[in-house]
Amino acid sequence: MSISNIVEIITIINTGVIPILSGALFFSIRKRKAAAEASQEEGKAIATSADGWRKLCEKRDEDVRNKEDEIKAKDAKIDSLYDKINVLRDTISDLESKNHDLQMLNAELEWNKCEVNGCSKRKPPRKREELIRRVERENNQYVDRTDGENEEI
Repeated sequence: MSISNIVEIITIINTGVIPILSGALFFSIRKRKAAAEASQEEGKAIATSADGWRKLCEKRDEDVRNKEDEIKAKDAKIDSLYDKINVLRDTISDLESKNHDLQMLNAELEWNKCEVNGCSKRKPPRKREELIRRVERENNQYVDRTDGENEEI
């Protein structure tokens, strides 16, 4: 083999192998560039997704705070209504007590009513002191007094 044959073989190899190697290298570079671009796009998508989740969490936290404020306002309203109910219950109790006192006074006045009209020495048939003595004697027990006379129990 001569040098010219070797040069021809090298030329043939250069003619066939160099373009194939160049294409392989170019394809490899293009593939790496595409992978890098895809990775960048994926990073952007992840960042966008993370931003969306962050906004969603912030909105949820704000909604929770608003609901807590609403609940506090409603609790305060409920407490004020309970206070009003308690005041009204106290008022009702006081009015019932006054009503009972007036009923007792009315019953006492009926008991002590003088039934003789037109006499010059009008006086009730029973005196308050006598009633007090009877109640003390009875030890505050109820006794049906139907005849209206001073009778011993």
